[in-house]
Amino acid sequence: MIAFFQHSSDRRLQELLDRLKRGESIALVTEAGAPGISDPGAPLVEAALEAGIPVRGIPGPSAVALAASLSGFSVDRFVFEGFLPRKPGKRRKALRALASEERTIFFFESPHRIAEMLEDLLAEMGDRRLTIARELTKIHEEVWRTTASKALERYRKEEPRGEFTL
Repeated sequence: MIAFFQHSSDRRLQELLDRLKRGESIALVTEAGAPGISDPGAPLVEAALEAGIPVRGIPGPSAVALAASLSGFSVDRFVFEGFLPRKPGKRRKALRALASEERTIFFFESPHRIAEMLEDLLAEMGDRRLTIARELTKIHEEVWRTTASKALERYRKEEPRGEFTL
């Protein structure tokens, strides 16, 4: 076991990242809550993702907690909006109200509405960075760090499958 906490040095972070690059596996465990949510594990997850190293999660009580842990975004403070309204006008109004939100925002979306939701997100919030977590803990699990425009382009071309956490 290696201690990795709020006051760990950048050298310790680099040491762990180097081990991952060599093909070793690391399990990040916390004594409370989910690793990466208001937890010093977040910089390690972000550094691994930026280095192209896959990060996997062990399921918890909610897809939101797991997606937050794997997102690579700061989740010291976040907002969970669940499913936005189905009707486009109400959905755009909800997104417009969130456009200036500084905390990381999480949404759920179905495969049938993901393209429309991304169109509205792009129109109301701009081409921001996002992480799409799909089919968490299942065989086709995917965690994709992208932008709203790239995600929209993808889901206009390919049929979306599974439940999404953005």
